[in-house]
Amino acid sequence: MKKILKLLFFAVIISVIILVFILQTSLFDIANIELIGLKKADKDDIIKLLDIYQGQNIFLVKTDEIKASISAIPQVKEATIVRKLPNTLIIKIIENKAIAYVKYMNSYLELGEKGNIIRIVPSLSDKAIILKGIKINEVAIGERIKTQDQFALLEGLEFAKKFID
Repeated sequence: MKKILKLLFFAVIISVIILVFILQTSLFDIANIELIGLKKADKDDIIKLLDIYQGQNIFLVKTDEIKASISAIPQVKEATIVRKLPNTLIIKIIENKAIAYVKYMNSYLELGEKGNIIRIVPSLSDKAIILKGIKINEVAIGERIKTQDQFALLEGLEFAKKFID
């Protein structure tokens, strides 16, 4: 019995030493961040958000916090974070898909599936779906478009979804 207790005590001491080494060594400090899936979102904006994590221990970084900050970008629908040892974070991004557009001043509002404004674009391709007759009250990128007739907007978006890949 004494032999088992000594062995257990020795295992705990070794585990603590290894844990302290992992948390204190720069070997596990984040040196690389890879972004996968970017098409429309601004890479520089995302890099600026992630800059604060450079040099932090890969095991101490809160991935939920990173997900939340990236998901706050209007073009981003979802982000997945993977730790690649010893010092790389891989961030897989799924972007919001443009469903339709609404004319706004001399440009167009790119709308996501729930009527959220993804971004403002100066021109459109020939294949773009434009919703007409929508009277805009208020515009804020990342927010749902404010209009006098929300029902018409949502019906238009539902109809437009049928034509999107």
